[in-house]
Amino acid sequence: MQGEKDRFARARERAAKTLVARRNYKSPDFHRMLLDLRNLGWSCQCIAHVVGMKSQGAVSKWLDGASPRYENGFFLIALWQEQTGLERIPLKGEHLTYRYELKKTTTDH
Repeated sequence: MQGEKDRFARARERAAKTLVARRNYKSPDFHRMLLDLRNLGWSCQCIAHVVGMKSQGAVSKWLDGASPRYENGFFLIALWQEQTGLERIPLKGEHLTYRYELKKTTTDH
């Protein structure tokens, strides 16, 4: 009986830690990343091609606030990191606290 109580107590502690971590989670700021890429000279069509989309319509929707699917978001983050030279991605709600400078790279797109 005591072992079962300990098991439930440990499970309750793990669940509490998970809830705290989830509360503090911020999703990637794809809109900011897209604006950065646009400022570096990338068009919606080029971004769509590199990310693996058939048309630029989805990228335009992302600029309007829609979120990309997981695999497209993953490739968009990789493209943004490659083009900006930054490792840490911007997160939603950090536009006033996380600042960085964009350095134009010399890749053809």
